[in-house]
Amino acid sequence: MNLTNPKVMLFFLAFLPHFLGRTAHSTIQLLMLGLVFQLIGLIIDLLIGWTAGSFRDKALARPGVLRVMTFTSAGVFLVLAVVVGTEAARTLAG
Repeated sequence: MNLTNPKVMLFFLAFLPHFLGRTAHSTIQLLMLGLVFQLIGLIIDLLIGWTAGSFRDKALARPGVLRVMTFTSAGVFLVLAVVVGTEAARTLAG
């Protein structure tokens, strides 16, 4: 995903060359820094996924938590519906 993101490409082109040494193989150094960046991102994403899966398993094991989550999400959607409806009515009226 980062390879096609223009902001990440600009980051690599603008920021990382400051950390390159004075060698003839600066392209290899830049690729290595990019590889380290990707590896760190992969590790963080895996940890986030593992933690979220762990919390999900614990939440599914307790019916009370599921009930609270259901009512909370329903309340959030209800508030959003009221806000959108109020803004639409205000726009149409004025």
